[in-house]
Amino acid sequence: MSKALRDNWDRRIGELKYGGVWSIYMAKSNTRHPASRAALKIPRKDWNGKNVTVEHAIPFKVFYPAFMHAETTSDLRILIDAYHVAVVTRVEDKRLRDAGLNQEMPPGWTWDDDPLARWKAVGIRVEF
Repeated sequence: MSKALRDNWDRRIGELKYGGVWSIYMAKSNTRHPASRAALKIPRKDWNGKNVTVEHAIPFKVFYPAFMHAETTSDLRILIDAYHVAVVTRVEDKRLRDAGLNQEMPPGWTWDDDPLARWKAVGIRVEF
């Protein structure tokens, strides 16, 4: 269920907000697709799985339970507003892993906080 939800959510909300977000291949030709400042130093035509990855601001492990407990359209609006995805470099992705933030938000983070807090904690700056 969670994979189906994630894939559908990425396609629908990602399409709405960014014109599509589900792969590096799609991001290469989509100038609306957000990317970190470091990733933008690499020409989009040269993006590949060895030098960049697509990263969610809020890991799906955190996002999924909130989605499953959403009861109102207001709850869903909070999730849609908090949904951000960007192409980041593999070096930036490693910084998230090294900080223990590859599948977690920073300690004490709540849905009222900045959805980009995880990226900011390791110095990832994204251009939207």
